[in-house]
Amino acid sequence: MARYHASALAKKLRKRIGLERKQILKFNNLDETSLSRIENERQNPKMETLENILKSISLPMEGFFYSLLDDQPPEVYFLCDRLSQVLEIGDCALAEPLLLQLEALPGFDTGVLLQFILSKKARLWELQEKPSELIFDLIKDGMLETFENFDENKMDNKVFILEEPELLHTKARVLANEGDHAAAIRIIESIISGLIDLPRANRDKERQYAPLLLSLSSFLIHTGEYDRALEACELGAEYSAIRKHGQLNPEFELNKAYALHGLNRLDECRASLQHAYFGNMLLRESEKAKEIITRARVCFGIEFDLYGANKLNFEHQPKIPSNRGSPVICNSFGTMIGISRTKLNLSLEQLSRGICNKTTLMRIEQNEVQGNIFTLEAIMQRLGRDMNLYNNYFLSKEDFIAIQLRDEINVQFDKRDFENAKIILDVLETMKAFLLHNVNVQFVKMAKALLFASNHTEPHPEFLNMLVDALKLTCPDFNECDIEEYYLTFNEIALINQYAAYFGDTG
Repeated sequence: MARYHASALAKKLRKRIGLERKQILKFNNLDETSLSRIENERQNPKMETLENILKSISLPMEGFFYSLLDDQPPEVYFLCDRLSQVLEIGDCALAEPLLLQLEALPGFDTGVLLQFILSKKARLWELQEKPSELIFDLIKDGMLETFENFDENKMDNKVFILEEPELLHTKARVLANEGDHAAAIRIIESIISGLIDLPRANRDKERQYAPLLLSLSSFLIHTGEYDRALEACELGAEYSAIRKHGQLNPEFELNKAYALHGLNRLDECRASLQHAYFGNMLLRESEKAKEIITRARVCFGIEFDLYGANKLNFEHQPKIPSNRGSPVICNSFGTMIGISRTKLNLSLEQLSRGICNKTTLMRIEQNEVQGNIFTLEAIMQRLGRDMNLYNNYFLSKEDFIAIQLRDEINVQFDKRDFENAKIILDVLETMKAFLLHNVNVQFVKMAKALLFASNHTEPHPEFLNMLVDALKLTCPDFNECDIEEYYLTFNEIALINQYAAYFGDTG
Protein backbone atom coordinates (compact mmCIF):
# COMPACT_ATOMS: atom_id res chain seq x y z
CA MET A 1 0.00 0.00 0.00
CA ALA A 2 1.10 3.56 -0.64
CA ARG A 3 1.43 6.67 1.47
CA TYR A 4 0.27 9.81 -0.26
CA HIS A 5 0.46 13.48 0.65
CA ALA A 6 -3.26 14.24 0.27
CA SER A 7 -3.20 17.85 -0.98
CA ALA A 8 -0.33 17.40 -3.43
CA LEU A 9 -1.84 14.21 -4.84
CA ALA A 10 -5.22 15.85 -5.46
CA LYS A 11 -3.57 18.72 -7.34
CA LYS A 12 -1.42 16.47 -9.53
CA LEU A 13 -4.32 14.15 -10.39
CA ARG A 14 -6.48 17.13 -11.34
CA LYS A 15 -3.77 18.34 -13.68
CA ARG A 16 -3.31 14.80 -15.05
CA ILE A 17 -6.77 14.84 -16.60
CA GLY A 18 -6.75 18.55 -17.45
CA LEU A 19 -9.58 19.39 -15.07
CA GLU A 20 -10.00 23.13 -14.52
CA ARG A 21 -10.03 24.54 -11.00
CA LYS A 22 -13.48 26.03 -11.54
CA GLN A 23 -14.89 22.53 -12.16
CA ILE A 24 -13.48 21.34 -8.82
CA LEU A 25 -14.94 24.41 -7.09
CA LYS A 26 -18.38 23.85 -8.58
CA PHE A 27 -18.47 20.14 -7.70
CA ASN A 28 -17.27 20.61 -4.13
CA ASN A 29 -18.96 23.88 -3.25
CA LEU A 30 -15.54 25.22 -2.25
CA ASP A 31 -14.39 28.81 -2.40
CA GLU A 32 -11.33 29.75 -4.46
CA THR A 33 -9.25 30.59 -1.38
CA SER A 34 -9.84 27.21 0.28
CA LEU A 35 -8.96 25.22 -2.84
CA SER A 36 -5.88 27.36 -3.41
CA ARG A 37 -4.72 26.80 0.17
CA ILE A 38 -5.31 23.02 -0.16
CA GLU A 39 -3.53 22.67 -3.52
CA ASN A 40 -0.62 24.84 -2.43
CA GLU A 41 -0.20 22.71 0.72
CA ARG A 42 -1.04 25.49 3.16
CA GLN A 43 -4.19 23.80 4.45
CA ASN A 44 -5.06 20.15 5.10
CA PRO A 45 -8.42 19.21 3.55
CA LYS A 46 -11.14 17.66 5.65
CA MET A 47 -11.71 13.98 4.82
CA GLU A 48 -15.09 14.76 3.25
CA THR A 49 -13.55 17.50 1.09
CA LEU A 50 -10.73 15.25 -0.11
CA GLU A 51 -13.22 12.50 -0.91
CA ASN A 52 -15.29 14.92 -3.02
CA ILE A 53 -12.20 16.25 -4.79
CA LEU A 54 -11.13 12.74 -5.78
CA LYS A 55 -14.68 11.87 -6.87
CA SER A 56 -14.69 14.92 -9.13
CA ILE A 57 -11.46 13.60 -10.70
CA SER A 58 -13.44 10.45 -11.56
CA LEU A 59 -11.42 8.12 -9.32
CA PRO A 60 -13.14 5.13 -7.73
CA MET A 61 -13.11 5.49 -3.96
CA GLU A 62 -13.44 1.84 -2.96
CA GLY A 63 -10.07 0.44 -2.02
CA PHE A 64 -8.39 3.81 -2.55
CA PHE A 65 -9.54 6.26 0.05
CA TYR A 66 -10.48 4.11 3.03
CA SER A 67 -9.00 1.18 4.89
CA LEU A 68 -9.29 -1.80 2.56
CA LEU A 69 -10.86 -3.77 5.39
CA ASP A 70 -13.97 -1.60 5.23
CA ASP A 71 -15.14 -3.60 2.23
CA GLN A 72 -13.46 -7.00 2.35
CA PRO A 73 -12.51 -9.53 5.05
CA PRO A 74 -8.78 -9.69 5.86
CA GLU A 75 -8.31 -13.07 4.17
CA VAL A 76 -8.78 -11.29 0.85
CA TYR A 77 -5.80 -9.02 1.47
CA PHE A 78 -3.63 -11.92 2.51
CA LEU A 79 -4.54 -13.52 -0.84
CA CYS A 80 -3.66 -10.28 -2.66
CA ASP A 81 -0.33 -10.03 -0.87
CA ARG A 82 0.56 -13.65 -1.53
CA LEU A 83 -0.38 -13.33 -5.21
CA SER A 84 1.92 -10.31 -5.55
CA GLN A 85 4.77 -12.23 -3.94
CA VAL A 86 4.44 -15.40 -6.04
CA LEU A 87 4.32 -13.35 -9.24
CA GLU A 88 7.45 -11.50 -8.12
CA ILE A 89 9.31 -14.82 -7.99
CA GLY A 90 7.67 -15.98 -11.24
CA ASP A 91 5.76 -18.97 -9.83
CA CYS A 92 2.85 -19.37 -12.28
CA ALA A 93 1.67 -22.65 -10.73
CA LEU A 94 1.03 -20.93 -7.40
CA ALA A 95 -0.26 -17.69 -8.91
CA GLU A 96 -3.00 -19.13 -11.13
CA PRO A 97 -5.24 -20.63 -8.40
CA LEU A 98 -4.78 -17.54 -6.21
CA LEU A 99 -5.92 -15.33 -9.08
CA LEU A 100 -8.97 -17.53 -9.69
CA GLN A 101 -9.87 -17.31 -5.99
CA LEU A 102 -9.74 -13.53 -6.07
CA GLU A 103 -11.70 -13.24 -9.32
CA ALA A 104 -14.53 -15.25 -7.77
CA LEU A 105 -14.92 -12.86 -4.82
CA PRO A 106 -17.58 -10.12 -4.71
CA GLY A 107 -16.28 -6.56 -4.97
CA PHE A 108 -13.45 -7.30 -7.41
CA ASP A 109 -15.44 -6.36 -10.50
CA THR A 110 -14.97 -2.57 -10.43
CA GLY A 111 -12.54 0.17 -9.54
CA VAL A 112 -9.24 -0.25 -7.76
CA LEU A 113 -9.82 -3.89 -6.83
CA LEU A 114 -10.53 -4.81 -10.46
CA GLN A 115 -7.40 -2.91 -11.50
CA PHE A 116 -5.39 -5.08 -9.10
CA ILE A 117 -6.82 -8.26 -10.67
CA LEU A 118 -6.14 -7.05 -14.22
CA SER A 119 -2.58 -6.02 -13.32
CA LYS A 120 -1.75 -9.41 -11.80
CA LYS A 121 -3.44 -11.32 -14.62
CA ALA A 122 -1.44 -9.34 -17.20
CA ARG A 123 1.79 -10.23 -15.39
CA LEU A 124 0.76 -13.90 -15.17
CA TRP A 125 -0.08 -14.01 -18.87
CA GLU A 126 3.27 -12.38 -19.66
CA LEU A 127 5.05 -15.13 -17.70
CA GLN A 128 2.93 -17.74 -19.51
CA GLU A 129 3.86 -16.14 -22.86
CA LYS A 130 0.26 -15.62 -23.97
CA PRO A 131 -0.44 -13.51 -27.11
CA SER A 132 0.59 -9.88 -26.62
CA GLU A 133 -2.75 -8.58 -27.98
CA LEU A 134 -4.61 -10.27 -25.11
CA ILE A 135 -2.16 -8.86 -22.54
CA PHE A 136 -2.41 -5.34 -24.02
CA ASP A 137 -6.22 -5.47 -23.80
CA LEU A 138 -5.98 -6.36 -20.09
CA ILE A 139 -3.53 -3.52 -19.49
CA LYS A 140 -5.73 -0.96 -21.24
CA ASP A 141 -8.80 -2.07 -19.25
CA GLY A 142 -6.79 -1.86 -16.04
CA MET A 143 -5.51 1.65 -16.75
CA LEU A 144 -8.99 2.92 -17.59
CA GLU A 145 -10.21 2.01 -14.08
CA THR A 146 -8.24 4.93 -12.62
CA PHE A 147 -6.94 6.89 -15.63
CA GLU A 148 -9.82 8.51 -17.51
CA ASN A 149 -9.21 8.77 -21.28
CA PHE A 150 -5.88 6.95 -20.94
CA ASP A 151 -3.68 7.36 -24.00
CA GLU A 152 -0.34 5.56 -23.90
CA ASN A 153 1.07 8.04 -26.43
CA LYS A 154 0.43 10.94 -24.03
CA MET A 155 2.07 9.79 -20.81
CA ASP A 156 4.70 12.49 -20.41
CA ASN A 157 4.57 14.55 -17.21
CA LYS A 158 1.82 12.37 -15.71
CA VAL A 159 1.81 10.91 -12.21
CA PHE A 160 0.91 7.23 -11.81
CA ILE A 161 -0.91 5.70 -8.84
CA LEU A 162 -1.94 2.31 -7.44
CA GLU A 163 -1.39 -0.51 -10.00
CA GLU A 164 -0.74 1.81 -12.95
CA PRO A 165 3.09 1.54 -12.80
CA GLU A 166 2.87 -2.29 -12.68
CA LEU A 167 0.49 -2.42 -15.65
CA LEU A 168 2.73 -0.19 -17.75
CA HIS A 169 5.88 -2.06 -16.70
CA THR A 170 4.31 -5.31 -17.93
CA LYS A 171 3.49 -3.66 -21.26
CA ALA A 172 7.09 -2.46 -21.62
CA ARG A 173 8.47 -5.95 -21.01
CA VAL A 174 6.06 -7.50 -23.57
CA LEU A 175 7.03 -4.89 -26.17
CA ALA A 176 10.71 -5.56 -25.53
CA ASN A 177 10.16 -9.30 -25.96
CA GLU A 178 8.63 -8.50 -29.35
CA GLY A 179 11.74 -6.48 -30.26
CA ASP A 180 10.31 -2.98 -29.86
CA HIS A 181 12.88 -1.81 -27.33
CA ALA A 182 12.49 1.87 -28.23
CA ALA A 183 8.79 1.82 -27.26
CA ALA A 184 9.63 -0.13 -24.09
CA ILE A 185 12.23 2.50 -23.11
CA ARG A 186 9.72 5.33 -23.62
CA ILE A 187 7.22 3.62 -21.31
CA ILE A 188 9.76 2.86 -18.56
CA GLU A 189 11.07 6.43 -18.65
CA SER A 190 7.50 7.75 -18.36
CA ILE A 191 6.83 5.54 -15.34
CA ILE A 192 10.04 6.63 -13.62
CA SER A 193 9.30 10.28 -14.34
CA GLY A 194 5.76 9.86 -12.98
CA LEU A 195 6.98 8.15 -9.82
CA ILE A 196 9.54 10.90 -9.17
CA ASP A 197 6.78 13.50 -9.48
CA LEU A 198 4.27 11.53 -7.41
CA PRO A 199 3.81 12.84 -3.86
CA ARG A 200 4.47 9.52 -2.13
CA ALA A 201 6.81 8.65 0.70
CA ASN A 202 10.29 7.75 -0.56
CA ARG A 203 10.36 4.12 0.56
CA ASP A 204 7.07 3.38 -1.22
CA LYS A 205 8.33 4.84 -4.49
CA GLU A 206 11.83 3.51 -4.41
CA ARG A 207 10.77 -0.11 -3.94
CA GLN A 208 9.58 0.11 -7.54
CA TYR A 209 12.66 1.90 -8.88
CA ALA A 210 15.09 -1.03 -8.86
CA PRO A 211 12.94 -3.37 -11.04
CA LEU A 212 12.18 -0.47 -13.41
CA LEU A 213 15.85 0.48 -13.69
CA LEU A 214 16.80 -3.16 -14.32
CA SER A 215 14.35 -3.33 -17.23
CA LEU A 216 15.55 0.05 -18.51
CA SER A 217 19.21 -1.02 -18.44
CA SER A 218 18.38 -4.23 -20.36
CA PHE A 219 16.40 -2.35 -23.03
CA LEU A 220 19.14 0.29 -23.43
CA ILE A 221 21.76 -2.42 -23.95
CA HIS A 222 19.64 -3.84 -26.79
CA THR A 223 19.48 -0.41 -28.46
CA GLY A 224 23.23 0.15 -28.03
CA GLU A 225 22.86 3.05 -25.59
CA TYR A 226 25.60 1.72 -23.33
CA ASP A 227 26.39 4.93 -21.45
CA ARG A 228 22.78 5.32 -20.35
CA ALA A 229 22.55 1.60 -19.56
CA LEU A 230 25.62 1.86 -17.32
CA GLU A 231 24.09 4.84 -15.51
CA ALA A 232 20.83 2.91 -14.94
CA CYS A 233 22.80 -0.10 -13.62
CA GLU A 234 24.76 1.96 -11.11
CA LEU A 235 21.69 3.80 -9.85
CA GLY A 236 19.64 0.58 -9.75
CA ALA A 237 22.31 -1.32 -7.84
CA GLU A 238 22.27 1.40 -5.18
CA TYR A 239 18.47 1.27 -4.84
CA SER A 240 18.57 -2.52 -4.77
CA ALA A 241 21.15 -2.56 -1.99
CA ILE A 242 19.22 -0.06 0.14
CA ARG A 243 15.60 -0.97 -0.62
CA LYS A 244 15.58 -4.61 -1.72
CA HIS A 245 18.40 -6.06 0.39
CA GLY A 246 20.57 -6.57 -2.69
CA GLN A 247 18.20 -9.04 -4.34
CA LEU A 248 18.68 -7.58 -7.84
CA ASN A 249 22.36 -6.68 -7.53
CA PRO A 250 23.68 -9.74 -9.47
CA GLU A 251 21.39 -8.85 -12.41
CA PHE A 252 22.58 -5.23 -12.34
CA GLU A 253 26.22 -6.35 -12.23
CA LEU A 254 25.69 -8.63 -15.24
CA ASN A 255 24.00 -5.84 -17.20
CA LYS A 256 26.84 -3.53 -16.16
CA ALA A 257 29.32 -5.99 -17.66
CA TYR A 258 27.40 -5.97 -20.97
CA ALA A 259 27.29 -2.16 -20.97
CA LEU A 260 31.03 -1.93 -20.26
CA HIS A 261 31.68 -4.46 -23.04
CA GLY A 262 29.64 -2.32 -25.41
CA LEU A 263 31.76 0.70 -24.45
CA ASN A 264 34.91 -1.36 -25.14
CA ARG A 265 35.96 -1.06 -21.48
CA LEU A 266 36.87 -4.74 -21.42
CA ASP A 267 39.30 -4.49 -18.51
CA GLU A 268 36.41 -3.47 -16.23
CA CYS A 269 34.09 -6.34 -17.17
CA ARG A 270 35.84 -8.96 -15.03
CA ALA A 271 34.99 -7.29 -11.69
CA SER A 272 31.29 -6.95 -12.59
CA LEU A 273 31.07 -10.58 -13.68
CA GLN A 274 32.75 -11.67 -10.45
CA HIS A 275 30.29 -9.58 -8.43
CA ALA A 276 27.38 -11.12 -10.34
CA TYR A 277 28.71 -14.63 -9.65
CA PHE A 278 29.35 -14.16 -5.93
CA GLY A 279 26.10 -12.22 -5.52
CA ASN A 280 24.11 -15.15 -6.87
CA MET A 281 26.04 -17.57 -4.65
CA LEU A 282 25.25 -15.47 -1.58
CA LEU A 283 21.58 -15.50 -2.58
CA ARG A 284 21.82 -19.29 -2.94
CA GLU A 285 21.10 -19.03 -6.67
CA SER A 286 23.78 -21.57 -7.59
CA GLU A 287 22.35 -22.31 -11.08
CA LYS A 288 22.38 -18.62 -11.96
CA ALA A 289 25.94 -18.40 -10.62
CA LYS A 290 27.04 -21.25 -12.91
CA GLU A 291 25.38 -19.49 -15.83
CA ILE A 292 27.50 -16.38 -15.10
CA ILE A 293 30.67 -18.47 -15.47
CA THR A 294 29.44 -19.75 -18.86
CA ARG A 295 28.46 -16.27 -20.05
CA ALA A 296 31.79 -14.83 -18.94
CA ARG A 297 33.62 -17.46 -20.98
CA VAL A 298 31.38 -17.48 -24.09
CA CYS A 299 30.27 -13.83 -24.39
CA PHE A 300 33.25 -12.02 -22.88
CA GLY A 301 36.15 -14.46 -23.24
CA ILE A 302 36.88 -13.99 -19.56
CA GLU A 303 37.87 -16.48 -16.87
CA PHE A 304 37.90 -15.33 -13.25
CA ASP A 305 39.00 -16.79 -9.93
CA LEU A 306 36.22 -18.43 -7.91
CA TYR A 307 38.28 -18.61 -4.70
CA GLY A 308 36.78 -22.02 -3.93
CA ALA A 309 33.19 -20.72 -3.84
CA ASN A 310 32.21 -23.30 -6.46
CA LYS A 311 33.04 -26.05 -3.93
CA LEU A 312 30.67 -24.75 -1.27
CA ASN A 313 27.81 -26.70 -2.87
CA PHE A 314 25.05 -24.38 -1.70
CA GLU A 315 21.69 -26.04 -2.16
CA HIS A 316 19.17 -24.01 -4.10
CA GLN A 317 16.87 -22.30 -1.62
CA PRO A 318 13.46 -21.64 -3.19
CA LYS A 319 11.93 -18.26 -2.44
CA ILE A 320 8.86 -18.77 -0.28
CA PRO A 321 6.28 -15.99 0.11
CA SER A 322 6.53 -14.63 3.63
CA ASN A 323 3.93 -15.28 6.30
CA ARG A 324 2.13 -12.10 7.37
CA GLY A 325 0.29 -13.70 10.31
CA SER A 326 -2.90 -15.75 10.32
CA PRO A 327 -6.07 -13.96 9.13
CA VAL A 328 -8.73 -12.93 11.62
CA ILE A 329 -12.45 -12.77 10.91
CA CYS A 330 -13.52 -9.12 10.98
CA ASN A 331 -14.63 -6.30 8.72
CA SER A 332 -12.67 -3.28 9.92
CA PHE A 333 -9.13 -2.26 10.75
CA GLY A 334 -9.88 -1.41 14.39
CA THR A 335 -11.71 -4.70 14.97
CA MET A 336 -8.73 -6.61 13.58
CA ILE A 337 -6.43 -4.88 16.10
CA GLY A 338 -8.78 -5.86 18.95
CA ILE A 339 -9.07 -9.50 17.87
CA SER A 340 -5.31 -9.79 17.29
CA ARG A 341 -4.62 -8.32 20.74
CA THR A 342 -7.03 -10.76 22.38
CA LYS A 343 -5.43 -13.73 20.56
CA LEU A 344 -2.08 -12.75 22.06
CA ASN A 345 -3.62 -12.38 25.55
CA LEU A 346 -2.50 -8.76 25.71
CA SER A 347 -4.43 -6.22 27.77
CA LEU A 348 -5.20 -2.75 26.41
CA GLU A 349 -2.54 -1.40 28.74
CA GLN A 350 0.11 -3.88 27.60
CA LEU A 351 -0.40 -3.17 23.90
CA SER A 352 -0.67 0.60 24.27
CA ARG A 353 2.14 1.06 26.81
CA GLY A 354 4.49 3.81 25.70
CA ILE A 355 2.60 4.23 22.40
CA CYS A 356 -0.69 5.87 23.39
CA ASN A 357 -3.08 5.79 26.34
CA LYS A 358 -5.34 2.77 26.62
CA THR A 359 -8.46 4.88 26.07
CA THR A 360 -7.15 5.88 22.64
CA LEU A 361 -6.42 2.24 21.80
CA MET A 362 -9.91 1.23 22.95
CA ARG A 363 -11.46 3.88 20.69
CA ILE A 364 -9.34 2.68 17.74
CA GLU A 365 -10.49 -0.91 18.32
CA GLN A 366 -14.12 0.27 18.48
CA ASN A 367 -13.62 2.21 15.21
CA GLU A 368 -14.49 5.51 16.89
CA VAL A 369 -11.19 7.11 15.80
CA GLN A 370 -8.79 6.25 12.98
CA GLY A 371 -5.60 6.84 14.97
CA ASN A 372 -2.43 8.66 14.01
CA ILE A 373 -0.17 6.83 11.54
CA PHE A 374 2.75 6.71 14.00
CA THR A 375 0.52 5.19 16.68
CA LEU A 376 -0.93 2.62 14.29
CA GLU A 377 2.51 1.64 12.98
CA ALA A 378 3.81 0.85 16.46
CA ILE A 379 0.64 -0.99 17.53
CA MET A 380 0.67 -3.18 14.40
CA GLN A 381 4.37 -3.90 14.87
CA ARG A 382 3.73 -5.13 18.42
CA LEU A 383 1.02 -7.38 17.02
CA GLY A 384 3.48 -8.76 14.46
CA ARG A 385 1.48 -7.47 11.49
CA ASP A 386 2.35 -5.37 8.46
CA MET A 387 0.17 -2.25 8.46
CA ASN A 388 0.95 -1.53 4.81
CA LEU A 389 -0.98 -4.67 3.84
CA TYR A 390 -4.30 -3.09 4.77
CA ASN A 391 -4.36 0.63 3.99
CA ASN A 392 -3.65 3.40 1.56
CA TYR A 393 -2.67 6.39 3.66
CA PHE A 394 -3.54 10.02 3.04
CA LEU A 395 -1.27 12.10 5.22
CA SER A 396 -1.03 15.70 6.28
CA LYS A 397 1.91 17.60 4.84
CA GLU A 398 3.73 17.50 8.20
CA ASP A 399 3.33 13.73 8.70
CA PHE A 400 4.27 13.07 5.08
CA ILE A 401 7.50 15.04 5.36
CA ALA A 402 8.32 13.50 8.77
CA ILE A 403 7.98 9.96 7.39
CA GLN A 404 10.27 10.80 4.47
CA LEU A 405 12.87 12.33 6.79
CA ARG A 406 12.71 9.36 9.17
CA ASP A 407 13.14 6.99 6.24
CA GLU A 408 16.07 8.97 4.84
CA ILE A 409 17.85 8.93 8.21
CA ASN A 410 17.65 5.12 8.19
CA VAL A 411 19.06 5.08 4.65
CA GLN A 412 22.00 7.26 5.71
CA PHE A 413 22.70 4.95 8.66
CA ASP A 414 22.64 1.96 6.28
CA LYS A 415 25.24 3.79 4.18
CA ARG A 416 27.16 4.74 7.33
CA ASP A 417 26.91 8.37 6.23
CA PHE A 418 26.61 9.78 9.75
CA GLU A 419 27.21 13.38 8.71
CA ASN A 420 24.14 13.44 6.46
CA ALA A 421 22.10 11.50 9.02
CA LYS A 422 22.88 14.25 11.56
CA ILE A 423 21.81 17.01 9.16
CA ILE A 424 18.47 15.31 8.42
CA LEU A 425 17.89 14.49 12.10
CA ASP A 426 18.33 18.17 12.97
CA VAL A 427 15.53 19.02 10.52
CA LEU A 428 13.28 16.27 11.88
CA GLU A 429 13.74 17.59 15.42
CA THR A 430 12.24 20.95 14.40
CA MET A 431 8.91 19.23 13.61
CA LYS A 432 7.00 19.69 16.86
CA ALA A 433 3.97 17.62 15.75
CA PHE A 434 6.26 14.63 15.09
CA LEU A 435 7.72 14.84 18.60
CA LEU A 436 4.28 14.69 20.23
CA HIS A 437 4.43 10.89 19.90
CA ASN A 438 6.56 8.78 22.24
CA VAL A 439 7.55 6.36 19.48
CA ASN A 440 8.97 9.27 17.47
CA VAL A 441 10.89 10.70 20.41
CA GLN A 442 12.30 7.21 20.85
CA PHE A 443 13.44 7.16 17.21
CA VAL A 444 15.21 10.51 17.67
CA LYS A 445 16.94 9.31 20.85
CA MET A 446 18.04 6.11 19.13
CA ALA A 447 19.44 8.07 16.18
CA LYS A 448 21.36 10.33 18.56
CA ALA A 449 22.80 7.28 20.31
CA LEU A 450 24.03 5.88 16.99
CA LEU A 451 25.56 9.23 16.07
CA PHE A 452 27.28 9.32 19.48
CA ALA A 453 28.71 5.84 18.90
CA SER A 454 29.95 6.82 15.43
CA ASN A 455 32.14 9.50 17.04
CA HIS A 456 33.92 7.00 19.31
CA THR A 457 36.37 4.39 18.12
CA GLU A 458 35.82 2.27 21.24
CA PRO A 459 32.53 1.26 22.95
CA HIS A 460 31.51 3.99 25.38
CA PRO A 461 29.37 3.40 28.51
CA GLU A 462 27.33 6.52 27.73
CA PHE A 463 26.12 4.81 24.53
CA LEU A 464 24.56 2.06 26.64
CA ASN A 465 22.87 4.66 28.86
CA MET A 466 21.45 6.43 25.80
CA LEU A 467 20.03 3.16 24.46
CA VAL A 468 18.38 2.30 27.78
CA ASP A 469 16.97 5.83 28.06
CA ALA A 470 15.37 5.49 24.62
CA LEU A 471 14.11 1.97 25.28
CA LYS A 472 12.39 2.92 28.52
CA LEU A 473 10.18 5.44 26.73
CA THR A 474 8.01 2.57 25.50
CA CYS A 475 9.29 -0.25 27.75
CA PRO A 476 9.59 1.40 31.19
CA ASP A 477 9.90 -1.97 32.94
CA PHE A 478 12.29 -3.52 30.39
CA ASN A 479 14.20 -6.50 31.75
CA GLU A 480 17.01 -7.87 29.56
CA CYS A 481 16.62 -11.32 31.16
CA ASP A 482 13.01 -11.62 29.94
CA ILE A 483 13.16 -10.24 26.40
CA GLU A 484 11.02 -13.11 25.05
CA GLU A 485 8.06 -11.88 27.11
CA TYR A 486 7.85 -8.57 25.26
CA TYR A 487 5.94 -7.82 22.06
CA LEU A 488 8.27 -5.36 20.37
CA THR A 489 8.06 -2.49 17.89
CA PHE A 490 10.73 -2.07 15.20
CA ASN A 491 12.38 0.72 17.21
CA GLU A 492 12.54 -1.51 20.30
CA ILE A 493 14.03 -4.38 18.30
CA ALA A 494 16.68 -2.06 16.85
CA LEU A 495 17.53 -0.70 20.30
CA ILE A 496 17.87 -4.17 21.83
CA ASN A 497 20.04 -5.23 18.88
CA GLN A 498 22.38 -2.29 19.55
CA TYR A 499 22.24 -3.08 23.27
CA ALA A 500 23.42 -6.64 22.62
CA ALA A 501 26.06 -5.44 20.15
CA TYR A 502 27.53 -3.20 22.86
CA PHE A 503 28.16 -6.20 25.10
CA GLY A 504 29.58 -8.10 22.14
CA ASP A 505 31.97 -5.25 21.38
CA THR A 506 33.11 -5.03 25.00
CA GLY A 507 33.63 -8.76 25.25
